[in-house]
Amino acid sequence: MLGLYSIGYRLPISRDYDFMRKDIRLSEIQTLTKASSLTKDRSRLSSGIAVLDTALGGGLVKGELSEWGLVPGKNGLQVIIQFLKARPLCLWVYQQADYSVYPPSWHSQGLDLEQIYFVRCHKPFQELRPIFLEPLFDLIIFDRLPFFKPEDYAFLASKARVLQAHILIITPFLLKNTLGSAHIRLRVNAYCDFFRRYFCVHRVKGLQQEKLTFSLPGLL
Repeated sequence: MLGLYSIGYRLPISRDYDFMRKDIRLSEIQTLTKASSLTKDRSRLSSGIAVLDTALGGGLVKGELSEWGLVPGKNGLQVIIQFLKARPLCLWVYQQADYSVYPPSWHSQGLDLEQIYFVRCHKPFQELRPIFLEPLFDLIIFDRLPFFKPEDYAFLASKARVLQAHILIITPFLLKNTLGSAHIRLRVNAYCDFFRRYFCVHRVKGLQQEKLTFSLPGLL
């Protein structure tokens, strides 16, 4: 049975932590409400970081796709987490078998765990079909799923428009401006420069190509 989990942070930890998972059946997700979202601009998702939102034209646009290059070990995931602090209803999809859900990690960062649902599946476009039938989520994240086909990007782009959700695709490598699907409107690399003690976000597609830096208090 496919389970959705109200989550904290996914970590490669032992099975001893499985008791912390909250299993939610797929059918139950349809009762969720987005009334508690604190996002002021309903057409965009804000990170709460002025310089980042400005560089993205005001935030992540609902109804569109974005692709983010996050190199393992560079802590770029912290940039994505900032968009969850405005409490959009979020579905986080992953496939890695060695990851577990550890709620206290995200709770400690001030995130509302009632607004985030985590699901592990091998065939998301088939197994998550009910998710794409109704406008339930503000943000849908596909975390390093392998083997995206050109038609998959076309499918996600059409569903993003219909559902008025932002669909964010995470890849485990830096993106280039010469590659990528035409259906993705925004392509970004994000990572932490530990030596200089700031985060870097480099937009390689969408609006004007730009590289910006900023700090996140308490993380460096």
